[in-house]
Amino acid sequence: MLYYVGCLAGGLEQAERMLNLPQRSGKAILSLALTRLARHYRLLKSPPRSEETRDFAHWALDGYRPQIMPASSAAHRT
Repeated sequence: MLYYVGCLAGGLEQAERMLNLPQRSGKAILSLALTRLARHYRLLKSPPRSEETRDFAHWALDGYRPQIMPASSAAHRT
């Protein structure tokens, strides 16, 4: 939505049709996209986290580190 309206200079109704969205949903989706963009560039603060999710920053277990296979492994040979 943001791309169609911001970069291609289309209207909300036209973007809704191109993206197969319900009528009158473009304004809400555009608002969400602009909010996420502002948070990305730190123009807005992120919403505060609750006590339950304050220490949850990733899905992996503590101390988890993925292993990267060396380039000389048999899996990479042709």
